[in-house]
Amino acid sequence: MAVAIESPFVASRVPGRLRLRRETIRLPAINAALAREIASWEGVTRVEGKPATGSLLIHYDVERIGQEFLESRAIDLMATINGARVVSRRADSLLWALNRPAKIGMFGCAAGMLAALAFSARVHAVFGVAYLGLLAVHLANHRGRMVK
Repeated sequence: MAVAIESPFVASRVPGRLRLRRETIRLPAINAALAREIASWEGVTRVEGKPATGSLLIHYDVERIGQEFLESRAIDLMATINGARVVSRRADSLLWALNRPAKIGMFGCAAGMLAALAFSARVHAVFGVAYLGLLAVHLANHRGRMVK
C-alpha cells in the first residue's frame, strides 16, 4: 500500500484518482495549462480542470504509475506555479503529521472533561490543559488561513 503524502494541495485521493485544490488555479489559464501539463505525463489517462473550484481531478493507471510518485510530482508542480516556489506544509511535516492525532485527541479530551466533571475539578482541569495543547497544534497548522 502506498504511503499518502501530506500536502495542502491534495484534497482527496483514491487509487487511480487524485484531486488537487489550490486558490491560484481558479484562474482559467493557469488551470488549463496545469491540466495540459499533467495530461502529458506517462500513466495519466485523463485530467479534469475546474477553475470555478480551483481544482484538478487526475485519473491515472495505477499499474503504470505509482500513487506516491504521481502525488509527489503533482505536488511539486503545484508548488511552483508561475515559477515562484511556494512554501508548502511539507516543510512542517512533523507538525502537519500531528494534525489528525491532535484533532482526535481534542475529541477525547472533550469527553474526558465532561466525564471528569462528575468526579474531580482537578482531573477536569488536566483534560482542559491537554485540550488546549492539542488545539494549539491544530491551529498552528491552519495559521495561514486564520490570518488572511
